[in-house]
Amino acid sequence: MRSSWRVVAAVLGGFSLLTLAVFRPSPSELAHTAPAFRGNAADALLLMWATSHVSRALFSAPLHLFDAGIFYPLRHTLAFGDHMIGEALIGLPLWLATGNPLLEYNALVLASYALGATAAFVYAREQTGGVAPAVAAGIAFAFTPFRFHSPLWLQVLFTAFVPLALCFWLRFVRTLRWQDWVLWVACWVLHSLMGLYLALYFALTMTALAALALVAAPTRRAGRLRAGMLLGPLAMVAAIAPTLWPYLALRGAQGTVRTGGLDTELAFFLPGPGTLSAWLAGWHERLGFGPGFAVWMLALIGVVVGRRARDRFAWAANLAGLGVTLALILTPIRLQLAIPGLDMVRNTNRAFHVSLVFLAFFVAQAVAWLQGLGGCPGNHGGCGERSGGCERRARSSLLRRARAAGPRSAPSWSSPWRPRWACRPASASVCPSATRSLPPTALSRACPIGSSTTA
Repeated sequence: MRSSWRVVAAVLGGFSLLTLAVFRPSPSELAHTAPAFRGNAADALLLMWATSHVSRALFSAPLHLFDAGIFYPLRHTLAFGDHMIGEALIGLPLWLATGNPLLEYNALVLASYALGATAAFVYAREQTGGVAPAVAAGIAFAFTPFRFHSPLWLQVLFTAFVPLALCFWLRFVRTLRWQDWVLWVACWVLHSLMGLYLALYFALTMTALAALALVAAPTRRAGRLRAGMLLGPLAMVAAIAPTLWPYLALRGAQGTVRTGGLDTELAFFLPGPGTLSAWLAGWHERLGFGPGFAVWMLALIGVVVGRRARDRFAWAANLAGLGVTLALILTPIRLQLAIPGLDMVRNTNRAFHVSLVFLAFFVAQAVAWLQGLGGCPGNHGGCGERSGGCERRARSSLLRRARAAGPRSAPSWSSPWRPRWACRPASASVCPSATRSLPPTALSRACPIGSSTTA
């Protein structure tokens, strides 16, 4: 189910309040302090400088954006780190209003939680159809220990475009509309402008999913799908090519590559500080940065029960995406450094920021399934025989349609067209037990003779 703008605005407001309740920032802190991890704010100061430089250079010298004011007379020195172009564009209104780089950076850090959770809500609701599963997905995606302990690194926190890119990609796979293809590529490009770390990891994941669509999507035989899956990665690379060239030029001029990095141990996935699971287990020292055991259990349930959902391809795509990102996390750094492009990364655990969107999807699947145990599972398109609430809703719906239809006569279905007022085919499920207790006249008036029903 697609979310209306009113729903998205309400959800964004709710997650914004949750963000303020979790962090409780004061105006003075936002305007005069830098985020730190264990007392170290060095990376935050570097990224803050890069963000403010881009904000200024966009107006003063846009053609020399990467010629930052360091290491003169070297060129393209902004490419010594993440360029932060995407963050600067989003924070530009605040920069123009205040000129305060501390305020701009801190506001973007807080916005990454509210916007990321809202984007995950939109993605999960479109796949499950329920509000509660989508809210659970938003919380699991954005409000998690790994993100709480990464306040310095805005380039890996701002991942709101990852769920949106996946959402529009699945839409295109289903509908084959070029509008959805454009939105998919646009969100992919915007995410890639946030920083090279997750741009590389998400590009590998998204390319693998595009290849999966070519062989497993229900629309795989359509020429438009093949063209879209092949052109999507090419269009994304072409769009961000101006931001990639300085990195290639600087690397070619210096001829240096990274020779070391940090591997990710399995203990990384254990519940991180601040989770109820870590507190109950008595882990006073930091062992991992993963979500709590409840989130892991819900994700596991979602993997199992999501296989029975109507959209099997969405389930398979998210499972494949989770597998690809976990493989990137667990691949030894010495092997990644041997691959062109990946030899610029230092921490393999950064790919977990992409894994979170797939975990959130399966959390939503589990919550939707748990909801269905006690009522009508609308996201699975069917009703249980013992679901009394569903029977009552179906009975009242049919009676309302019967009253609205009036004494109209049933049209002949021999003609190839169908009047606009006629009932749709049986895509909306109706419980058989709900229709048995209705008189035949009610059924014939609600759905004229010859239309499809499940009664």
